[in-house]
Amino acid sequence: MSTLSKLGTWDQTLTQRIVDTDLLNRKFVGFYAKSGDFLPWLAFSLICYVFDIILPRFENLLQLAAIAVVGLVTQILKRIIRRKRPSKEVQSKYVSKLDIWSFPSGHAGRMACSAIMMMLLFPTIGWIILIWAILVGYGRIFIKAHYFLDILGGTILGIIGSMILYLLRDKIHLLFTPFIELSDTFLF
Repeated sequence: MSTLSKLGTWDQTLTQRIVDTDLLNRKFVGFYAKSGDFLPWLAFSLICYVFDIILPRFENLLQLAAIAVVGLVTQILKRIIRRKRPSKEVQSKYVSKLDIWSFPSGHAGRMACSAIMMMLLFPTIGWIILIWAILVGYGRIFIKAHYFLDILGGTILGIIGSMILYLLRDKIHLLFTPFIELSDTFLF
């Protein structure tokens, strides 16, 4: 058996162990599994940007940019790798019809990106989002939308994406300064 086959078997076994645990109420886990969806996070991020909530406007924009970059990379990798999800029944209830592939997890990437970015910019809230990110990842495995390695892959992408954008924030700030000044004119 090749190393890749062994890794796949280990991943499926670990995923099944998580799915088989009945430690948490399914509705509770289902809530967290869905809470990392793209549209609610986009709406929340846009509200924070427009109303200058939680972080200064540029840092909210930086967070939005990081989530967008991680999301784009995730979708490209999903279409290249084409790993099927653990359960076909989950597709209709918890997964967008456009997002049929499993690896890497967009939810895990988005949540890890948000958590790391917030830990760097506003640590108090960052820790809360980190805990939330862990619950979302666990929930995505528990509802059979992802394997463990899908979550790990998405998390790694989210961490890398947020770190790169955080390190480049001064250059990004120069790029977006005209846009931010213009939006400051029209927004609050």
